[in-house]
Amino acid sequence: MKSEYEIRVTTQYSYNEGKADGRAEILQAMLAEGVDPAIIAKYILQK
Repeated sequence: MKSEYEIRVTTQYSYNEGKADGRAEILQAMLAEGVDPAIIAKYILQK
C-alpha cells in the first residue's frame, strides 16, 4: 500500500504532466494559426 506522501507526489506529478501537455497543445495551435512566436513566448513564459 502506498503511503500518503507517495500518493501526493504521484498526484502532483500527474497534474504537472497534464498541465504541460495542455500548454504544448495550445502552443502548437497558436503556431498553426500564424501567431508570432515572440507573442507566444511572452504569454507562455509568464507566470
